[in-house]
Amino acid sequence: MVGEQYILNAQWVLEVRGKLDLDTLPPLRHALESAAITHPTTILDASRVIFADSSALNLILIAPQATDLRIAAPSASLLRLFQVTGADHILRVFDSVDQAVG
Repeated sequence: MVGEQYILNAQWVLEVRGKLDLDTLPPLRHALESAAITHPTTILDASRVIFADSSALNLILIAPQATDLRIAAPSASLLRLFQVTGADHILRVFDSVDQAVG
């Protein structure tokens, strides 16, 4: 689910929480697409994600084509998904939103 969205140091921060799967992705896809139009950098605060499936991973992997996507504070389950699939070597992952803004 898409939560709060705000600007921090001229960068768009998008909070996501809960489950990220095929049924819940349309609002996230729309939010990422909208952010990419107006902001060159989008920070995805993923600290409250409790589950993500392959469709969520796919969306996160293609988002950097439209914006400088930075993943901030991914939950343990999301970080594990990145590590198992090797996505952690492709994505820009940071320990916190503040580090991602850096």
